Amino acid sequence: MRERGSDTRFAIRDTRLAICHLPLAIRHPPSAIRRSFSSILIAAVAGALFLRTGNLKYDRVSHACMELGVLFGAISLATGMIWARPVWNTWWTWEARLTSFLILWLVYVAYMMLRMSARDDPGVARIAAVFTFVGAADVPFIILAPRLWRGLHPVLFGTNAGGEFTFNMTQPMVAALGVSITAVMLVYFYLLVQRTRLAGLSSRVAELREQYGD
Repeated sequence: MRERGSDTRFAIRDTRLAICHLPLAIRHPPSAIRRSFSSILIAAVAGALFLRTGNLKYDRVSHACMELGVLFGAISLATGMIWARPVWNTWWTWEARLTSFLILWLVYVAYMMLRMSARDDPGVARIAAVFTFVGAADVPFIILAPRLWRGLHPVLFGTNAGGEFTFNMTQPMVAALGVSITAVMLVYFYLLVQRTRLAGLSSRVAELREQYGD
């Protein structure tokens, strides 16, 4: 049986891990889930613009978003399981939010596998763009899952007994979560810009090689 001091240390550790996990997911709607959500939504918009205009710069943005989606989604799932083990006494459970988020991550993986099968094929790029729409359609289910289906995930946003909006968290936790979300967001967009720029340079090098030969 754990002592009270030990329980306090475990609670502090779990809270810190949750604050890290949430920003990564946003890829969870608050934070971990958020970066994943950002990836799929930006990728879907860029994919739609690519299908409409045929401009490869939009395809590069969409591709970069999906790559980052795989990365941040995997981190979100891993930190979520580490956090869930001591708190929920299980590594994984097939509840609605976890399952729908896993589906989103598998969409990311399927997209990358398709793109890797034919890197420079415009037809494959157009087919892959459709995958972003499938992933984006999954986002509302992930967000609304705790409200629609009873599961282990809590409802973070709601109203208190007086009808006022609340985060269902203490002020220090809200502040820490805000800093965490901002930090992960800055890292995410930095990686997105750099990855898109690298893809553009690679495309330019390929054009020069084709024009002047190897």
